[in-house]
Amino acid sequence: MNFVVLTAGVIMLKFRPLRDIKNVFSLAEKGRGPKSLLKLNKKGAPVNAILAADFFSPILLVIMNYVSPDKVFMFFT
Repeated sequence: MNFVVLTAGVIMLKFRPLRDIKNVFSLAEKGRGPKSLLKLNKKGAPVNAILAADFFSPILLVIMNYVSPDKVFMFFT
């Protein structure tokens, strides 16, 4: 059981940044986020969305772990 939970956690951690970046960029496209998040680099990558997602996601996870440590990992099971 522990192996399954840890494997699911590792897989989620692998795809979480991509999901967060897509969500942040999509919200900005729909007008629900700052327009500065729509900036693309020469290769078409949403640089500001990447930086915002990479900065705020870990902070949010730490806050969630502090506020409710018994429920923060409920998403893994």
